[in-house]
Amino acid sequence: MVSRVTTRQTRRPGSGRSAAPRALAAVLLLALAAGCSASDPGADDGIEGVATGSADEGGGGEHAHHEAELTELYSGYWDALVALENSGELDPSLFDGIAASQVAEQELTRVRSYAEAGLHRSGEPRVGNVTVTVDGEAARVESCVSEEDWPMVDGETVLPDVIPEELRAPHPHGVTATLTEEGSWLIDGTLPAEEATLSCP
Repeated sequence: MVSRVTTRQTRRPGSGRSAAPRALAAVLLLALAAGCSASDPGADDGIEGVATGSADEGGGGEHAHHEAELTELYSGYWDALVALENSGELDPSLFDGIAASQVAEQELTRVRSYAEAGLHRSGEPRVGNVTVTVDGEAARVESCVSEEDWPMVDGETVLPDVIPEELRAPHPHGVTATLTEEGSWLIDGTLPAEEATLSCP
């Protein structure tokens, strides 16, 4: 059985000023185009779940339990992403118990290009319309993300317009997850934008 749950989350970040050289902006655009990320581990606003599918048919209690775990896992994934990109420290342990090693390495590789140049991000994105779909031991989690309030920063100077417009506007973001032998969920991949089932306004 496939069950589905939708949750909502809104996160708000910092502000900015100043300008970046065109050449630097181009390099950063290439790095950011490889993938997007998100949320502050210090934030108190967790994801509030709102069930939209029927969890009462065929072991609904178990499905509801998995959906809750996946919602929490996805929140932790965004927390790890924001901690990674805001600190600029390439620490793979941020993803321990959250994502498989290949996913962690994918995110570290994406961030490395600007972290090694002394750049980082400030604030956090807005993440909403989180949807969880469970099918046996496989799952996918999708959401709408806006990175408008999550700019690139050089020291204390915000670099305007470095984040591409398509990432500043609400856009789909998704991951896949698998149930491990230990009975916990682990994110094992990210979804290409064209495979998203959500429509983000």
